Amino acid sequence: MQAKFCSRCGHAFRHNATTPPAQGITAAQLEVVCPHCGTPRTAKAKFCHKCGYQFQKPLSKAKQQRLDRAKANTAQLNIMSTRGMKLMLLNVGVIIGIVLLVIGVAHHYQKSASTSVANPQSTTETSSYSRFSRNDSKNADAVIADIDADRSLAAALGDTDSKDTYNYHVTYGDEGLMIRFGANSDLMSEIIDSDYGAHWDKLVRILKQDSAAIREVGGHSVIKVENPRNSDKILLEVNDGSVSYNVATDN
Repeated sequence: MQAKFCSRCGHAFRHNATTPPAQGITAAQLEVVCPHCGTPRTAKAKFCHKCGYQFQKPLSKAKQQRLDRAKANTAQLNIMSTRGMKLMLLNVGVIIGIVLLVIGVAHHYQKSASTSVANPQSTTETSSYSRFSRNDSKNADAVIADIDADRSLAAALGDTDSKDTYNYHVTYGDEGLMIRFGANSDLMSEIIDSDYGAHWDKLVRILKQDSAAIREVGGHSVIKVENPRNSDKILLEVNDGSVSYNVATDN
């Protein structure tokens, strides 16, 4: 290479840059580093590949190996530094994600707690419906017991000593308690034939009391009496202690 000017710093060489400036470069470095521009000497190079400086003597094999190892170590350090930075950024990202997740969960629970406090009635009603659902069979047994407790109704129903001979039964469905009388029920035959007289009024009164009691301790209460002669028709419907339909007063 016969460079007249350094491609890196623009220095004009004299005599093909055979006389190097000695500033900043030690005698031990003259063989491995260009004394003019500071660029490391490449393997077996007679001239600096950056500025064209002519080295005074060839680089020894031992020094060349040390120079190559130094370059390799520098490259390895650069790679490790890059990997370390990436790993550090990844760890920082994971920590930030965990912090955001914790904040989000805490905010969700705080919002849920605020909603529960702001709507206590809704929570109470939901709980009441659940209690009523769990106690449906107990409520049905209570209705049967109350009907049987009235002597005149019990007598009209026939043999009340055995539930197998009852002419009515109480079940629980999606719409609440349903009282179904058999087609041969003495009570319902008498009630319907007598145009819903005294026995009917007693039955309505008992069911109103039962519905109100269930509402007080167990939530929403609906009791219906099915027409034994037409299962598609309802003779009575009581909601939370109030009569919403009564065939005897239906106009």
